[in-house]
Amino acid sequence: MEMDLNAAMIDGLRVTLPLRHSATWREGRPEPRSVQGQHGAIAWLTSRNVVADIGHELAIQVNPSKFLQGHNLFGPSNLMSVFPKAIFSVLDKAGIDVPAALAQEILDGQVRLKSVSVNFNLRLPNDFVVSRYLSAAAGAISLRGARSRVSVEREVSPTIYIGKGSRTLTICLYNKGVEFGRNANLSLLLSEDYPRLLDFSRGLLRFEVTFHERKLHQKNLCFPAAWDQMTGFHLLREQADRLVMPTNLSLPIEADDRVPTTVRRTYHLWLSGFDVRNGMSESTFYKHRKELLPQGIDISKTPQLVERFEFKSISQLVDEKCLVFPPSWARGTYLYFE
Repeated sequence: MEMDLNAAMIDGLRVTLPLRHSATWREGRPEPRSVQGQHGAIAWLTSRNVVADIGHELAIQVNPSKFLQGHNLFGPSNLMSVFPKAIFSVLDKAGIDVPAALAQEILDGQVRLKSVSVNFNLRLPNDFVVSRYLSAAAGAISLRGARSRVSVEREVSPTIYIGKGSRTLTICLYNKGVEFGRNANLSLLLSEDYPRLLDFSRGLLRFEVTFHERKLHQKNLCFPAAWDQMTGFHLLREQADRLVMPTNLSLPIEADDRVPTTVRRTYHLWLSGFDVRNGMSESTFYKHRKELLPQGIDISKTPQLVERFEFKSISQLVDEKCLVFPPSWARGTYLYFE
């Protein structure tokens, strides 16, 4: 069970601190400001209750895993282990002093949470299978016992939201491998760790839930001190079990019928191992690549051959040991905060 718990990750939080500080104004309103953590990860600070350029409350929004590690492929599962470090790091980089009494409340986990995001990754054969999985789920997924609206954003790979904009909780499923490859900032791209992280990200299906203040209150989890290493995983599993997902579907590894016949022919040649880049003009190669990228297929890379993947729910994938854990090579380095 302990391994299962370590698969969960604290991936975002919002708090408001009763902290007197100098406020920055723009066009008559307090201006949010940002500070940078590892590899340029951003945390946001916004002044509240401002009187005469002095803020008496400070709202902080930070992804503690990304801020401390420089990435959020994997990270700490225990909120109490990461909360003080993340908050103190943000305040230190912002040059804001913390009174002793408030510092002790932060250390003790006695600061009220506005929201917390937790997630885990599931390993599928490759990024293309993840995209096909999400496409199949998008038309039939729902949340048992709720009227939450399902919305889908389609870019390179579908992202599914359930309850987006809700005041209680929001569920998100997306292709972490594609997202990581597209959104890594320059500092991380240039680091010697990036190739290993990129390789680790391949085939990751991300299941993420954001719990807002109302839901945290219902579960008596408003303060970090109420969390332990078990909490994040159990919260995720509870929501995964509520998902109603399609059954008896198979996901053939096939290019979408909507793409032109010539592009599908290029796809099949690529899948068979043929060097399509040298078999056509450069302009045609990049045109076909652009057509296939929205399906999670990148013909500039070596294909991973998979004939068929049977569709399973998130809970079934967890039960079948598809959970992804922090790699051993990251332990003891800045890449994994423990």
